[in-house]
Amino acid sequence: MTEKNGHVTSFNFLLKKFIQQNIKAGKIKNYDIPVEDYNFLSFHTILKDDFDIETMVVRLELEDLDDLPFPAIAFLKINSGTFALINDYKEGKVYWENKEFGKQINTLSLFKRISDTVFLIS
Repeated sequence: MTEKNGHVTSFNFLLKKFIQQNIKAGKIKNYDIPVEDYNFLSFHTILKDDFDIETMVVRLELEDLDDLPFPAIAFLKINSGTFALINDYKEGKVYWENKEFGKQINTLSLFKRISDTVFLIS
């Protein structure tokens, strides 16, 4: 997972990107969450309670990525585990980003090796 002192920065980065792609929002405050709350439930709760964005967590076979509504938040099995914003999937490529790695483009084959196939979607 993200370094203990970097989880808040990572959480807020992903939260803001997800919100901005779902609704028109003004300034979005930073959330100071403990490292043990850096999880799908915290994303879901804040999105629902503070921004009225309904979300759910789904497990999806990667061959069905075409059916995934974007953006989505995924947990990736890299660097001992990290969350990422999945922006798109087209022509066999997965477009994702997070605070640690910036914007990335992976082949579906590579993404299969790093994804745990669980996504938070709206």
